[in-house]
Amino acid sequence: MGVAFAAGALTHVLLFIGYGFFKSGVISSAGLLVCAAVIGFAPIILAAIGSRFFKPELVRPVPLQ
Repeated sequence: MGVAFAAGALTHVLLFIGYGFFKSGVISSAGLLVCAAVIGFAPIILAAIGSRFFKPELVRPVPLQ
């Protein structure tokens, strides 16, 4: 779950950077649309990459006392 939160945070940072490029005239409105579409898939891709570093046996329910 932490990987998903981190990926979402990174996605928002990238979207703000893309908007900054748009406002400064580096990219056009079509470029901003493409940038947002590509970055929209970033959480899924980053979570899939990050999940490879976790061992499933370490992710188990903790018994309550």
